[in-house]
Amino acid sequence: MSSAATRRAAAREWMCEPGCAGMERRVLEAIARRRRQMLVHSYIYYELDDNVISDDVWQKWATQLAKLQAKFGKRIGFYDKAFADWDGSTGFHLPRDGNVERVARRLLQDTIARTLE
Repeated sequence: MSSAATRRAAAREWMCEPGCAGMERRVLEAIARRRRQMLVHSYIYYELDDNVISDDVWQKWATQLAKLQAKFGKRIGFYDKAFADWDGSTGFHLPRDGNVERVARRLLQDTIARTLE
């Protein structure tokens, strides 16, 4: 069985009954979502010296991502290299490219605006 087939089988077992349509897609989306969250919130924390989520929430998401990647693989075509050795202990090493910066700054501005309403 290929590694992709093994991941699909594990995804079906983890998420729903065998043969569940869209299973692999949902697992990949969950990994991508957690990666985006780690990238953006790490940028806000380390570059902007601020936060919009608690350390406990960040750690919960980081641990979930580590478990998902351990079970289903790390190659999804979205920041694969940055998360190749992800263990959830820190986001300090994560890339801080223009896209991450733009999303992080917008999220922080939106959060501040909501608190001022």
